[in-house]
Amino acid sequence: MIIKYTIFATVVALCTGKAQQDEDHRLLRGLLSPHIEGYTFRGNGCCINDQGYKYNYETVKGDSVEECAETCKSVYLSEKDFVGINFHSNWLGKPNCNCMVSKDPPHNGKITSADGLCHEVCYSWNSADPNSGGDSNPNPSQGQPLDVVFAIDISSSMCEKDLAGLSWLDKTKDAVNEFLDTIDTDASSSSMAGYVGWEYLSFRFKIKVLTEDIHDVKDGVSGLYCHNEILKSYAAGMNTALRVFDSSTRPDLDPSSKAIIFITDNTPGDTFTPCGGGDVSRGVVIYTVGYETSEEQGDWLAQQAACNGGFFRRSDGTSITTAKIFREIFDTINN
Repeated sequence: MIIKYTIFATVVALCTGKAQQDEDHRLLRGLLSPHIEGYTFRGNGCCINDQGYKYNYETVKGDSVEECAETCKSVYLSEKDFVGINFHSNWLGKPNCNCMVSKDPPHNGKITSADGLCHEVCYSWNSADPNSGGDSNPNPSQGQPLDVVFAIDISSSMCEKDLAGLSWLDKTKDAVNEFLDTIDTDASSSSMAGYVGWEYLSFRFKIKVLTEDIHDVKDGVSGLYCHNEILKSYAAGMNTALRVFDSSTRPDLDPSSKAIIFITDNTPGDTFTPCGGGDVSRGVVIYTVGYETSEEQGDWLAQQAACNGGFFRRSDGTSITTAKIFREIFDTINN
């Protein structure tokens, strides 16, 4: 009887650990990134400062990311050097909660992002981040702030060079940065941007959740590179981009224009239910951009864009350039 109970308890523990592991993996892929009062989700990986350095940390008990955040706050909030948390679970579901502290240079200062290398999630403590609140831009543009996510194909075909030595990914980076420059200059300081670099294998996606730090997003997009992967999953790319809005720190009652700009090329990928299976209820308008796409691909991308008032544009890289399309999208959003 004791043996049976021991086996049962072991199986329960393993199943519980597997469930926690599954949730943690979803968290790490950007599918779960709960809003935690007083914190800002900075992304997947080890917390780093603006110079790319990690922090010293103290490990405490925390069975979930929420409990980790609460414990770190209660234990270290009185210390001026508390800046945030890293959290993950191992393969048995055993949690690991690390409270980040800013002490000796260069491992100090506010958390600006996550490095994408560690199997952890990073949250910064807002009072340690002078950019987490405060007065808005004294010269905001008219209209609502914009929350935009760029879903960028990073499969191998996006890095094939043209005669000028430029790839579709190069042209995408230039267009995205120009778009972000316009937001940074003309739009309210409360506008937010993020991105998903997608291909076929979701665990290799590059994800940046919505943030008001436009320069950080520009740096991240500029650092994207193509993976040696021919296959691509439109479904995973689009769904992950939609889920980035789930992690937004903007209060639900605060109005904003929400948009996804989905970029791919002429290499076929899988398809899925138009409109993300009903996700348009989130109020997200989808704009799709295809580089020399086939008629069949164009029809599917057009269906996606038509769900909530967006549109599809095909770029030939010459007369219809990526930059022109992005300017058209920006003008449409702001009119």
